[in-house]
Amino acid sequence: MIKKFLQGVMALLIAVGCLVFVSNVTATDAPTLKQPVVDVQIDAQKYYTDVVAADMVARKNLPIYTTINGDKQTKQQITANQFFKIKEFDVNIAGVPYYEVDGGYIKAAKSDLVIPQAMDEKNYFITQPGKVFTATKIKTFTGEDLKTVQREIKKNKKLRVDQLVWSATGEPLFKTNAGWIPAKKNLVKDVPEYRVPATAASSYDMTTGKFMYSKNLHKRLPNASTTKLMTLYLTEKHMRATGADWNTKITIDRSVARLSHAFYGEIPMKTGEVFTLKQLYECALIKSSNEAATALGIWVAGDNQKFIAMMNEQAQAWGMKDTHYYTSSGLDVDDVAKFKIIGEPGTSKTAHTYSSVHDLTILAEHYIQEYPDVLTTASIPKAKIKGITIRSTNWLIKGRPLYDKKAPVDGLKTGTTPKAGEVLVATGQKQGYHRIITVVMHANQDRYIVTKNMMLNAYARFAMK
Repeated sequence: MIKKFLQGVMALLIAVGCLVFVSNVTATDAPTLKQPVVDVQIDAQKYYTDVVAADMVARKNLPIYTTINGDKQTKQQITANQFFKIKEFDVNIAGVPYYEVDGGYIKAAKSDLVIPQAMDEKNYFITQPGKVFTATKIKTFTGEDLKTVQREIKKNKKLRVDQLVWSATGEPLFKTNAGWIPAKKNLVKDVPEYRVPATAASSYDMTTGKFMYSKNLHKRLPNASTTKLMTLYLTEKHMRATGADWNTKITIDRSVARLSHAFYGEIPMKTGEVFTLKQLYECALIKSSNEAATALGIWVAGDNQKFIAMMNEQAQAWGMKDTHYYTSSGLDVDDVAKFKIIGEPGTSKTAHTYSSVHDLTILAEHYIQEYPDVLTTASIPKAKIKGITIRSTNWLIKGRPLYDKKAPVDGLKTGTTPKAGEVLVATGQKQGYHRIITVVMHANQDRYIVTKNMMLNAYARFAMK
């Protein structure tokens, strides 16, 4: 009803008020767009854009509200100079205009928003921070008026974009580490995005809390032994909450001992054998021991079913909507059913734990933020447990064959099953840069090479400093 009323108001205003509006608006407020847009001025502070999914840019950081009344803010915001799309225009009962955007609503205020003029083939925008290459030899300037030359930059040189702004006439400008330049395609070009040869993949900046790359972000896929990250997180959480320590003794039960001697067992164990908490933790994280992960879960909750319920409860608490656990190790149900160590009663033998690159990123971020010591263990290339030498399954960490100081990795967890293919949750922090979390699921090529290339591309395309 409000929208129909508004349409009538807008029609009337278009007929009698557009000349007043046009005469009062600067080029930055109402520039010429590639597609027709009807702008109607209500007063000096507010405006409406009658166009579906209009492109806009925030002048400053804008809070996103949960409702059109603007009474409660979400944890998200639109950052200054961010390029975003409007889903819908609405007016609340009080007559205040709002735009619906991803995640909620923002106020439609001229002081907060810019409708960019440069939306043609000669100009383009990027969401800062980012990097560009020079497409030709260019001059940079000391100020945004582009009057005083600062230096000359050769072709194919990389520039860091610190800020995206508009001139008084609505022309886009980049403030770079080498000075100000016009944001024109004939002068600079984007660093190409790496196309990841995997069913799903993502790279994530822990400092900004944003995905730099994503492919099938929420696609549910078998995730194999990356499941152990949740098991190990809950283990450390329980240890700290109960006053236990890394030297706490854990006795192996019959089901775990039997599992250890199966085809997918890693560390042979005996019923009644005693391991320290630290030994089982290292076996599970470094070697990806299924029996060690299962033993830790039973220690935490008292039995396997209760622990898997805890895993799913924690996933729900973190908003991991694409995830469900059936085992604490990541093995498929048909692999562990004969040892009676599945989760929910009546679970089908064809069931398997699944997750998404989005949810695995959430899990890794929580783990690293709450218990950063996980990286100390995850970066160990080899260890000795009861006389048995175990080597890390993660070939990207220092001391393993594919370590690369240009894309250093210090964690986190691999996963491999016939259904899951090659999975890898990796993290690293190049000196002077933000920490990255990458996830690759069902890699079509070597997961380590795919991950390294994804990290190198992230460093090349984004500032992260």
